[in-house]
Amino acid sequence: MIVLDSTCCIVNLGVLPIARGLGIASGMLAIAHQIADKIGVKQIYLIVLPDNIAAKKLYFKFGYCELGQVVFNGNQVLLMGRIL
Repeated sequence: MIVLDSTCCIVNLGVLPIARGLGIASGMLAIAHQIADKIGVKQIYLIVLPDNIAAKKLYFKFGYCELGQVVFNGNQVLLMGRIL
């Protein structure tokens, strides 16, 4: 998690394939939100590959919305964000 002023960017949230579906990513995201709230973060952003349906579903569940596509490290990715 990178924090600049009242804005945060979650970087590389991932779970090994063998451990997917156990709520680990949800738990990590919930903890990141709790920490962000405690340190005064107002906005959180993250990127996800456009075809990663499971990750996008998780982020929508946590209140993120799609903000548009950007290029990151040479890849087209989806920028998502939410306000705490």
